[in-house]
Amino acid sequence: MSASLLAIAKGYPYEAPTESFVYRDGVEQPLALTEDGGLPIDSWRNDGRVPVLAYGANRSASALARKFADWPEGTAIPVTRAQLRDHDIVYSSHLSRYGSAPAKIDRVDGVTVEISVVWLTGPQLTRMHETEGAQNYRFDRLDGLELALDDGEAVLTSVFAYIGKRPSLNHDGAPIPLAKIQAKDRRHPPLDQTGVLKLIRNRLAPGAPLDAFILQSIACPVTRQQRTDRLGQLGGNLTGDPAA
Repeated sequence: MSASLLAIAKGYPYEAPTESFVYRDGVEQPLALTEDGGLPIDSWRNDGRVPVLAYGANRSASALARKFADWPEGTAIPVTRAQLRDHDIVYSSHLSRYGSAPAKIDRVDGVTVEISVVWLTGPQLTRMHETEGAQNYRFDRLDGLELALDDGEAVLTSVFAYIGKRPSLNHDGAPIPLAKIQAKDRRHPPLDQTGVLKLIRNRLAPGAPLDAFILQSIACPVTRQQRTDRLGQLGGNLTGDPAA
């Protein structure tokens, strides 16, 4: 049990397909971006679905499978790859219920980040709200964007997103991008989940075994909240060697 919990915590934001897909009944399937087959493009862009940025776990079919595990057969969610200019995906200064340091979106001029867009029906969006945590994120519309979908044609200027309420984690004064999220022209080095959790452990509980630190955050909501509060008091500032 501990091994599976640690794998989920350290695996965030999880592996995501490098191409657009449709999540259907727990698995990913190819998504046709033309009218030639699959889920026709007009059937999901123009049928009232809400485009929502997916820049953390929501990019992956495995995370969607957990969030929609009890939904009826036939549940389908298109997930399109996209490139967003002048933004990056960095770590938020809080700990999730599954022990990870989650992602948030930040404006960073000159950076183009690889993300996804999930296209949700009204009921699907309601379920997504239930999984995101209102204490850490607010749902809002972002305008004035340059978000190029990977069909090579569509560019969105407005999209909805879960926007982090807490400060970004930063290392020696620089925000920490997620290593698993690809981006062009980053000026600061990214870290994987294990690296950033080591920095958090070193700051909050020096000398504690990393796995024990993670499992404590998962098992005890009070401990998790105290650690999140402490990160907030520190302004998200972390120091030291992430390899330690």
